[in-house]
Amino acid sequence: DEARMIFDVKKNAWYRCSNMMRCEPWDIRKIDDSENAQCGTKKCGPEQQCFVHRISALQSTYQCVKDDEVMMLADGDDVAKLCMPLIWVPPALPSRALRGLHVNFL
Repeated sequence: DEARMIFDVKKNAWYRCSNMMRCEPWDIRKIDDSENAQCGTKKCGPEQQCFVHRISALQSTYQCVKDDEVMMLADGDDVAKLCMPLIWVPPALPSRALRGLHVNFL
């Protein structure tokens, strides 16, 4: 049963989930994503990250998680951000309408 780590951007929180997507909040103290990271008493593989889970101020657990099992949930307004124009462009006016017309743009 591989653990799946999910970061919720909106809540700024990590969750540890099963393959059936049963998730629980997981207090992450540190993530070591270096190649073959030392993770507690063992070393992670080349495509794994070491998650250090804080149990208390003095105690932690260590877990190697595959890169493709680490996911991020967006903050929920991605569609709105993608639909917004970056620069407002005024509608095209026929050249006759522009004669004698003064327009100020901010």
